[in-house]
Amino acid sequence: MSTSAASAQALPKRFQPTVDFFKTGDIAGKNGFLRQSEATRENLTASDALTDGWLNKEIVAANPTYALVMYGGVDIGNGGTFDPSLFYDSFKATTYGQALWEVTDQLIAQGVIPLLRNMEPRVAGGKLVVQMEMFSGIARGIAQGRQVPFVDFYSQIVQTPEFGLEADGLHINSFVSGGSGAHCVFTDVGLKFGYNIMNLLSLEQLERAKKVVTDKEPSLDATGTALKGSGTAAAPFEVPALPFTDMRGLAAATDKSLTDYAACGGGNEAGGEYVYRFEVTAPVKARATLINRTGSPVMAKLHHFTGTATAGNCQTSDETMIPKTFAAGTHYFVVDSAPTSAAEAEMLFLLTACDAQDTTCN
Repeated sequence: MSTSAASAQALPKRFQPTVDFFKTGDIAGKNGFLRQSEATRENLTASDALTDGWLNKEIVAANPTYALVMYGGVDIGNGGTFDPSLFYDSFKATTYGQALWEVTDQLIAQGVIPLLRNMEPRVAGGKLVVQMEMFSGIARGIAQGRQVPFVDFYSQIVQTPEFGLEADGLHINSFVSGGSGAHCVFTDVGLKFGYNIMNLLSLEQLERAKKVVTDKEPSLDATGTALKGSGTAAAPFEVPALPFTDMRGLAAATDKSLTDYAACGGGNEAGGEYVYRFEVTAPVKARATLINRTGSPVMAKLHHFTGTATAGNCQTSDETMIPKTFAAGTHYFVVDSAPTSAAEAEMLFLLTACDAQDTTCN
């Protein structure tokens, strides 16, 4: 974010205390608004930030309290194609999800508060790529599971002309003033551009974080509605709407009433399971996705049932993804694995709407 955010013309008055506060920081003689992060580079995936050491280098160099985190624009191109594909999309979901999860956990372990947001749109052939809802859901699910701040950047930028992107369909665009980019103009005109929306959302995230962490204000949000159910076959978690995400530790799953998934091509899973019920009144095209945390001692699998969650009604089993058109009626998704008592055995389950062009969901 440019220090032009401090411009009296461009900056809403409510943000001035936030800008003034963060400008007092010192990273090698520069404040945070002038800092070029080691973990922000051209063509960088979330996996690259970990394996190439850029994330750790930035933590060591900056000793931050907060980290604005957004990956996905490059990750979504992994596999070399945007065409809908169960194989490649499962690979993308796993690779991106595990890496972003690890980035978040490493920041938390180092005492840094991650301020997550989902990625900007990605366009190919003039259309949004079909994996966007899934990628957005993964970022939301990790933030929700780790209880860290999250902002839905995608839903705001996608409503702007050209989806807030340059002609290449990858890089976000900016309002131009006087022949150069004016990334921190927050007028109605300025907020039709990607960088301007992103910087405004960044200021809002920093403002809220400062109010809670530094100013010690009480919670800024009303208490959310608790997820109904207990995750057992007798009392499944109820999926209220899409997108839906839920992160759980497998070691805490106590229900073991379901073990046999042979009817849908699965095996025998004797560990504890989590059961989710999804009621639909009309056909819904959606992706059910499962991500196991990196290093998990067991690999959970995903199973889809119709009517009732009994062995004979199992329709599909997969290690990562079940995309299809779910007919009107009652559906159950079961996440099951081998037995484990290891606390690090965690999974993220998500159910997201399919793009109209996503042929894997037919």
